[in-house]
Amino acid sequence: MNGDGLLTHNEAQNWYRNGNGVPITVDASGISLSYVDPNVFANSNTYTVSLLGHSDLTQGTVYGQLDLTYQDNGFVTIESNTYDFRTDDHNWFGGDFIRNFLTVIAGINDGFGSPNARPFNIIFQGQTYVGFPNKNN
Repeated sequence: MNGDGLLTHNEAQNWYRNGNGVPITVDASGISLSYVDPNVFANSNTYTVSLLGHSDLTQGTVYGQLDLTYQDNGFVTIESNTYDFRTDDHNWFGGDFIRNFLTVIAGINDGFGSPNARPFNIIFQGQTYVGFPNKNN
């Protein structure tokens, strides 16, 4: 990581290959969730969102899915996430085929199965906004 609080795909790929599974902390305010409708929290204060197809390609490929917890006034926190290439917890033929296929391709690209490759946790510090352009500052 270069100290900017963000995680690029190249940084994640390098950490997966060389970081020995050590967790990384990123700034939650750097995650764009303006497309998430705050009304999804009407019946529950938690929501899982897929970034693939909704955010820029980098965020989608690095974070995949995120578990959000609504705080107040449009702010959410993001639960820790694991950078790995698991498909066993997603149904290949129940709507997750494309997700799983892309996950396998990404894993091959990032070195899945190589002796040094290690999944790592991504810890999100702070909050970000949903439903509006990023208003975190």
